[in-house]
Amino acid sequence: MVRSFSVACVVVALLAAARPVLAAGSSRAGFALRQHSEGGTFDEYPFGDDLSYTVAYEWEENQAFWQLAVDYAPSVDTTNATDYVITPQVTLMLKDKAWRGGLGVLKSLVSDKEEGNDWTDLYWQWALGLQLPILGINFDVTAYYIFESFSDLSDFESDNIEYAVWFKYAF
Repeated sequence: MVRSFSVACVVVALLAAARPVLAAGSSRAGFALRQHSEGGTFDEYPFGDDLSYTVAYEWEENQAFWQLAVDYAPSVDTTNATDYVITPQVTLMLKDKAWRGGLGVLKSLVSDKEEGNDWTDLYWQWALGLQLPILGINFDVTAYYIFESFSDLSDFESDNIEYAVWFKYAF
């Protein structure tokens, strides 16, 4: 469990080290605490009312940025058999001054004590956030809406909105 999280941190560090290759844009590394919801209509969604930790690398150019992230939930309330959940994700965000919004794709690895490791199907997230730069650190508050397919958007429920608090450093 700790080893998987360490691997994710190494991947983010390697992406950050690739900065000279991406010289045309700017880069940020970030850490977040994310509060999950029940997942609405997505039956395979591995989270309940859980807290997870996310590390990310962002590459920005003009009015958009890519966010490559790995989310780690060390304990999950949906079942006592789940050890942890690791969720790699990529999100394309558009920005306007302090506002950010975008669409991401995710896939979760669920480690279960009884059934072993298993991947969920791909699923999606809408993201909308606000960035506040404070003393050289970017402080973001972001809301996410998780869904399995675009046809599920008609079943929108505000109870299924998730929230994250981000701390990002630009380099």
